[in-house]
Amino acid sequence: EGNRSFQILAENKLIALEELQGDSVARFLDKKYPLPQDLTKDRNKITIQFKALPGNTAGGIFGCRIQIRE
Repeated sequence: EGNRSFQILAENKLIALEELQGDSVARFLDKKYPLPQDLTKDRNKITIQFKALPGNTAGGIFGCRIQIRE
């Protein structure tokens, strides 16, 4: 399994840092991360990255959804 510490980036801007430990690496988790409005305004697509920290893995990503609120 290994260490699971990773960054979540939107358009190359850090929006969250995650560290999964214990039983959280063996089950599905639902997480919400607010995106700054300037990353979504007037765009029809953005790039999201899950970037492992050195010596870590990002783990499996089983879905990603962006909800725009006006």
